[in-house]
Amino acid sequence: MPGNERFARARAAKKLTEGQLAELVADLIASLTGRRPPIDADHVGRIERGLITWPGRAYRSAFRTVLGVTADAELGFYSRRSGGTHRPASIDVDRQLPALASAATVGELTSGTIGALTSGLGAPRMPARVGRADVADLNRVIDGMERADHAAGGRTVVRTLALAQLSWAQETLRLSSFRAADVRTAWMTAVARLGRLAGFMCVDARDHRTARQTFLIALQIAAAADSWPSRLNVISGMVRQAVHLGDGRSALLLTTLARAGESSASLTTLAMLRVLEARAYGVLGRAAEAAAAVEAAESLFARRKPEDDPPWLWFYDEAQLLGDTGHALYPLALGGCDVDAIRRLRGAVDLHDVADLRGRAFSLTKLATLEVRTRCGREALATADRAIAATADLRSGRALDFLNDLGRALRSAGDEESRALAAKVSETLRTARRA
Repeated sequence: MPGNERFARARAAKKLTEGQLAELVADLIASLTGRRPPIDADHVGRIERGLITWPGRAYRSAFRTVLGVTADAELGFYSRRSGGTHRPASIDVDRQLPALASAATVGELTSGTIGALTSGLGAPRMPARVGRADVADLNRVIDGMERADHAAGGRTVVRTLALAQLSWAQETLRLSSFRAADVRTAWMTAVARLGRLAGFMCVDARDHRTARQTFLIALQIAAAADSWPSRLNVISGMVRQAVHLGDGRSALLLTTLARAGESSASLTTLAMLRVLEARAYGVLGRAAEAAAAVEAAESLFARRKPEDDPPWLWFYDEAQLLGDTGHALYPLALGGCDVDAIRRLRGAVDLHDVADLRGRAFSLTKLATLEVRTRCGREALATADRAIAATADLRSGRALDFLNDLGRALRSAGDEESRALAAKVSETLRTARRA
């Protein structure tokens, strides 16, 4: 992926390091909003490497101010969803690779050639010995899969790859040797992370039986590594599954069990766990306890130090916190409780990174459902239309479930425009099921 040279040049012109730029942006946003955003040198680096092309609205405004430009395009920002004019030129890989191969070594790629090339390929062998570089490689692969999951959802080929990778990585624990005991432990924590990812992708694809099996495998490996951060990662996935299935009691039990490992958890991890408690209370209709858990989560998050976080928690930024707390209060708001769900969901929609398409679609759809249920009007219907479009781009079973809820709310509204949007929801769901 090409880097963002315009952004890098603008930073260099101001003679700022990545960390210094992050601090200035955070200070500016905090002065305007009263809330310090979770931006650091790594976030700036991901923008320069082209991994983030369209930062959240508040971030873009702050970057423009700090770097002294007036337009997003001057910093190389573009939205993949809008087809921005500053998008890197597309490459027809399928057309160019055969020509490249023909000019290089293997000659024309006929079906016979492909058969000859692949005939000797079998299942990947276990490495004879695993070292620290192998652990780092596995974590990089998992990192990429996690980002693909956030971008598109669990109903993709990445889920199959993650499950296959998990099976292979498990076998290395049985058949491979390790350069040192701590390398084996590090490999196990990476495999547990992979198991949690594969399990949660199955949740997102509505394959709940496989998800439970995979979570249990990951828990066993985390226990063998004696790694509480790994256990907490897996438990968080299990809680989210229980919440989605409406099983508030199991979700609350799991968060209670997680407290045994909180002494080793980062502040961001603790904030996430309090939010998951809030989501369990929300499913159970316990408004006061949900609100208290949300307040505790926000207090912990305000004191977080991202450098203390485990690698799997890279996604937990302010947008994720707002979305999670909004989701926690959502069922209570639907039930008529006076809770602050709409503002939180709206903030999550505004702040979500463009790469987190699924998280943004979740918040947008629940926001639309609440608005249609409580204050149906032109603004609510516009939000609903945006939510339909956002979900159409995903391969997520949970997103379809949330969209179905929105469709029911629109049908209940009763007016002609709402019924038209409800029909649009139905067509989007039919198209997604055929995909």
